[in-house]
Amino acid sequence: MSASAMIDGILTNLNSSSVLGASGASTDYFVLEITSACCAVVGWQNIEYRPITFGTDGGTTHTILVEGFIRDNNDPVKLMRDSAGFADLVVNSLGSDDTLQGSIDIVQRVFARKNAGEVVSAGGLTWMPIYVEIDGFEFN
Repeated sequence: MSASAMIDGILTNLNSSSVLGASGASTDYFVLEITSACCAVVGWQNIEYRPITFGTDGGTTHTILVEGFIRDNNDPVKLMRDSAGFADLVVNSLGSDDTLQGSIDIVQRVFARKNAGEVVSAGGLTWMPIYVEIDGFEFN
């Protein structure tokens, strides 16, 4: 098990479900150039190894970051509604498989957030980013 296996499990989950479609999630920002509504870029954020000590189970926690992007169509009310809906879909999808395609022993946490007022520009379009962190644990 590894961070790369966990990333593959997340990509399989997001691309095979009705969340993002067949090519809406990638490890490459190029996905922003080929989508029209929303997409996600998946990469590792933290790896924390804890050895076995007296009275505790050792293991490794992999934190993977899913950067979601919702396209701004100059309708702020719709954008805010779409961002909440996107976060719900991604969190519920990832929460539905607590081993992420068998890539880890257990999902410990799925945490979504957005930064107020933050937008990015890519491909001549404006996008609102959403951040979803997934902590996956594997026992030693």
